[in-house]
Amino acid sequence: MQASTHGRLTKGRALGVLVLASLAVVLGVHQYQRHIRAKRINEANEMLDRLKKGSYSYYTTPWRAPDTGVKLLCQFPRSVDWTPAGESCCDPAVDKDGDGRCDAGPSNWRHPTWKALGFAPASPHYFQYRYTSSGTLAAARYTAEVRADLDCDGVLEIQGALEGGGDPKATQSECDLPSFSAHCGVDLE
Repeated sequence: MQASTHGRLTKGRALGVLVLASLAVVLGVHQYQRHIRAKRINEANEMLDRLKKGSYSYYTTPWRAPDTGVKLLCQFPRSVDWTPAGESCCDPAVDKDGDGRCDAGPSNWRHPTWKALGFAPASPHYFQYRYTSSGTLAAARYTAEVRADLDCDGVLEIQGALEGGGDPKATQSECDLPSFSAHCGVDLE
């Protein structure tokens, strides 16, 4: 007579359950990591959108030279390098609490370009930002860039850019961006 294995956990069944449980944990961790990465990328997209709106506002606002009062041609604010300064938000100079994010600090955003764009992240953030611009009127162009080292391994794994341009019908007296378009690309890999 053979002993019944009904209701008992055999070695084979135990191993099967262990493999399935391990697989569920691995898949769960992977999904969680993807969720966290997506949230961080969302931060970059939201900030790029703010820079796009600030660029639009600056370009369409009539400006005058402070010393002469002469009306300036439509243009985007001048260029500014990576802010906060450093290799990434993992740099101890900008991440004093060691959480892998740039510390919030208004002193990082005092450059006239950031002020002109109304851009100053108010809370800790994962990304650094750079803004470059050139030209006036229809030839005006800007690029807003983001970069991040999300796991602080010294490799910038997320980089993206938003590019925009001036009004093709711009004149010295009128600048508008009725169909303001900008191309945004954040590299997720």
